[in-house]
Amino acid sequence: MQQSVQPVGQQSSPEQESPQPRYYDARKSRRGFVIALITVVVLGAAAIVVLRSDRFTSETPQVRGATVGLADLDTPPGETDADVADVGSTGDYGFDTLGMVGDSITAGSLAELQYVLKAHGVEEATIDGVPSRRIELGNGKSEPLNGVSTLYGLLADGLEPDAWVIALGTNDVGQYGDEVEYARLVDTIVDMLPADVPLVWVDVYRPQYLQDTEAFNRIVRDRLEERGHAAVASWYDIASRPDQQVLQDDQIHPNEDGRAAFAGLVAAALATLTA
Repeated sequence: MQQSVQPVGQQSSPEQESPQPRYYDARKSRRGFVIALITVVVLGAAAIVVLRSDRFTSETPQVRGATVGLADLDTPPGETDADVADVGSTGDYGFDTLGMVGDSITAGSLAELQYVLKAHGVEEATIDGVPSRRIELGNGKSEPLNGVSTLYGLLADGLEPDAWVIALGTNDVGQYGDEVEYARLVDTIVDMLPADVPLVWVDVYRPQYLQDTEAFNRIVRDRLEERGHAAVASWYDIASRPDQQVLQDDQIHPNEDGRAAFAGLVAAALATLTA
């Protein structure tokens, strides 16, 4: 398949969702056999995991930044019953370790993320996904701990991965009055991470707040272009396509195919960055 990765910049050097959303798929399972290959499935609860695997050897693309979407998945969701490991690019990233902070979409896709990262040679990944997580609001008591505090805690604990993945913003779009606030939220996260460590941000799709969704995603692209050594994984590109049928009835959370597509999207974005 011809790739359509568009560079977004490089650097010379260095929701309002219920706290416990239900995950279901009314359609017949198309990737049920994938779950049999994964021993841990966490749905609707906080997901913090560490995985280990043997390394593969393969060259990674010498690209320092990209916007990755549906056209960049080797096996677009809904077309075949291919294993989730075949969704997205293949081969070893060159990253031994990875850190990821997200919300319920990340938590619901945990098993698929584990599988695809292992298949791409990531030896150790820390994935923290909590339903209803927002970027800045949430004290971890009456509401989920926010992304800024979660990231701060991981960094304070000494986590220094070879690459970071951020999948936040779904619960924030439509909750602020202007783009300045969205930019401040994105800047806060980006500024917390070392500038020389590869970064992937998964953008958002919230059809109830489509204008705010598009504004937020535009800001994410602008900020990552300025930062360099980063890539945007466009969940919007996939989830907004009705022919892909990757969402549950709430039009926010991924169904079974969607979880595989989400993991493959993360994989394809990471593959555009070299360790």
